[in-house]
Amino acid sequence: MVAGVIGTAGGITSLVSYPALLAVGLPAYEANVANLVAGVACWPASALVSRPELRTVRAHLPAGMAAAAAGAAAGTGLLLSPDRICSANWCLSWSQRARAYC
Repeated sequence: MVAGVIGTAGGITSLVSYPALLAVGLPAYEANVANLVAGVACWPASALVSRPELRTVRAHLPAGMAAAAAGAAAGTGLLLSPDRICSANWCLSWSQRARAYC
């Protein structure tokens, strides 16, 4: 129940549910699968309930979705690159430089 409340508020249900499943003795793989199935079951309902809020920000959705897609593509490229260590180091150094400007 706590995981559901946290998931509704911030979308981080697994922060509570995964450790709880591990704490009650479920092996890591099964806990991960149960967590994923529960999340997938909740996502459509969450989107349906969020329709009123989405109407108010409709103009910003295309830009946000494009940014999310670009970030996902860049992350996928970094994960699939043959030299992941170099890519990871580049990301870390870039994020540290970006933090210096914030």
